[in-house]
Amino acid sequence: MQNKTTEKIYAHGRNRAGALISAGSALLCAILLLSACAPQRADPTGSPGAWGSKTASAGAQPSENDADGVFTIAVIPDTQQEVIITEAIINKHFLNRTRWLADNKEKLDLRFVIHTGDIVNWGNEDPAQFEIASEAFEALEEAGLPAALCLGNHDTAAVGVGGSAADPENTRARLRDTRAFNKYFPPERYPGCVTFEKGKLDNAYQLFEACGKKWMVITLELWPRIEVVNWADKIIQAHPERNVIIATHAYLDNLGGIGQNSDYGATSPQYLYDNLISRHENIKLVFSGHNGTSAYRVDYCPSGGKVASILGCYHSNKKNPVQIVEINVNQGTVCSRVFTPIDGDELMEHEHNIIGMDFI
Repeated sequence: MQNKTTEKIYAHGRNRAGALISAGSALLCAILLLSACAPQRADPTGSPGAWGSKTASAGAQPSENDADGVFTIAVIPDTQQEVIITEAIINKHFLNRTRWLADNKEKLDLRFVIHTGDIVNWGNEDPAQFEIASEAFEALEEAGLPAALCLGNHDTAAVGVGGSAADPENTRARLRDTRAFNKYFPPERYPGCVTFEKGKLDNAYQLFEACGKKWMVITLELWPRIEVVNWADKIIQAHPERNVIIATHAYLDNLGGIGQNSDYGATSPQYLYDNLISRHENIKLVFSGHNGTSAYRVDYCPSGGKVASILGCYHSNKKNPVQIVEINVNQGTVCSRVFTPIDGDELMEHEHNIIGMDFI
């Protein structure tokens, strides 16, 4: 069953659970969101306007930016089209995005980058797709930006040429064949990364610090195996001082609900909520892609924690969207906006503002 303590669900930036909030409360909420989130908006283009005033001086160390309690992480959604569409390949949409993040690292006060999976389309059959992705991530590495990658179904041997099942009778088994992915993205490429299985980035965690807080990013395989969920549970138990961010390819559906099916994996997103996310009050954020376009939900968990889950999935042929997620640990806000570096556009309809978060 779905979690019954949901505060609100938004899809495509519009409230799809209006019955949960009175009109007066909604108006008050909107006013609070504007006052809490707007002043900290960074301008990634360097020009005045929608992205506001927070900028960091060139070459500033992270500690010099921590006083205001505001930093950002970037979440890259499904990029599977960017490695097969001719225009995107010629114009290097994937690399353009990561170079933009690297170039604006100081201005955004960017501390971490997450990819929520479907990095490629059928890279198991076409290594050139992984080569495009690998080159793009080199830009982050050269800038000293830590990154965590999730595995989508298209990043595994489950998907064949054209994006359909490579072997329909063995899709479940082939979903766990990630040799091609790990050839290009081995764990040793990510210093400090700890993995569930030796030599495989499929399930891993990394640590970082920002704004006087300790953070952990855990990436979990698609529709994870029970033993993977149990592993993550133990890791989080061992780090109660960490604000935990979980990223997995499929979690929210297109309307902001928690997914109920495991498809050709082992467990459903609801299982993940019931057996991991709801059990730890220090889990603060969950990022996913795979389906839909843009949505978020906020849950009050039985553990006493409040977790915000954000979906981003655009499958764009023309743009290269990236979510810039601004976290204000002093005000307890999370503000997610979508920017497309290739044309300097901001997709305002996919903006999400969340208040009332409590960071450790």
